[in-house]
Amino acid sequence: MRGATKGYFRADKDDPNAEVRFCSTCGSTTHFVLSANAVAKFGNSLMGVNMWLADARDLSGIELRYPDERAWSGEGDFGYVRTARIIGQVATV
Repeated sequence: MRGATKGYFRADKDDPNAEVRFCSTCGSTTHFVLSANAVAKFGNSLMGVNMWLADARDLSGIELRYPDERAWSGEGDFGYVRTARIIGQVATV
């Protein structure tokens, strides 16, 4: 996939922490990056990628996390809505 992306910030937050990027041709969400204010506060240490755009075989072995950004106040660590898992491995209980 190639081409320019466009982005937006959540309108319901006064100081959003992430910019969601999407394909300007098809509209698919591609990734998110931290906003400039979030980078200044927390460092440039987090981003997200829309994994549905990749072939699952190419993702084998990558840790998949589900951050709960809606419930995150912007202070401290992210909470997570699900337990992280390794793509391509069967989860054990």
